[in-house]
Amino acid sequence: MPLVPNTPKQYPVTVFSSLDENAPKLTAEKGSLKTVLKACLINGYGDKAGLNWQVADETAERAVFYSTDPDAHGHGLMVDNSGVGYVNTYMVGGERFAEYLGYESRGYNNFGYNNRLCFSQWRLIATARAFCFLVMSAEKQKSQMLFFGDISGSYKDTGNTAYLNTSYGSQSSYFDDGNFYQQNKMPLIIRSQWQNDGNAPLAVKTATPMSAFLSLALSYPDAVYNDASAGAVVLVDNTTPRGALPIFACANNLNSIAEFDALAVGARRFMKVNFTDGNADAKNNFLLPLDYWAI
Repeated sequence: MPLVPNTPKQYPVTVFSSLDENAPKLTAEKGSLKTVLKACLINGYGDKAGLNWQVADETAERAVFYSTDPDAHGHGLMVDNSGVGYVNTYMVGGERFAEYLGYESRGYNNFGYNNRLCFSQWRLIATARAFCFLVMSAEKQKSQMLFFGDISGSYKDTGNTAYLNTSYGSQSSYFDDGNFYQQNKMPLIIRSQWQNDGNAPLAVKTATPMSAFLSLALSYPDAVYNDASAGAVVLVDNTTPRGALPIFACANNLNSIAEFDALAVGARRFMKVNFTDGNADAKNNFLLPLDYWAI
């Protein structure tokens, strides 16, 4: 099968916020995160419409979330919220999403938020094919993140669906200094499918995140550009670049910008988020696009 270049589409972004009127509440109760995601991605609330996602295998405490966009790669995210504290989240695929596409064990995929974070702010930045859920820390200078969805690659590949979060190991774990993962538990991506017309056995692989601006903390605004500089985080499978996340590593120290505040970089608008372990390290500022995600 020949490689077919991927022409990314620009998917508009919706920002769901705990500050919105009628927004669902995140609590430490079983099923709460599942309920928040469903309220945003599927049902919508207030003046914000859902984004045509659907659920499968749903109970009061768990559900598989998947995109119904015609170009979606067809994989899902199981959000098993039957426990308190940790939420077991992992990729699934195949017929009726019956195949587990995690890594080693389901325990690898835990997304943790402790009780006090339930009283903090959350955001869900979402498109029709991918989303990023954020929970602000009690210190209000850093956040935890859960990302799932299709990402933009150079070539068409239904394996280009990625999963990562920043709280695998404990309820207070964030990004390692200079790395885009925590406790050696790396982002996950589905094995490439382009050689097999999408019919290769589904399996998950770890991916190395790379960006030109990881681990920098230049002054802001930049003295030369009077702006900020940021570069997309690219996932690399072994030595093969697979696709770019809609998450940009910022070269600048943005600690003067409040968590979840918006700022402009060139003609585009972004949300500032700091992912770090411990204090809000100036080298761990990231930007999430608020206008569109290219997939």
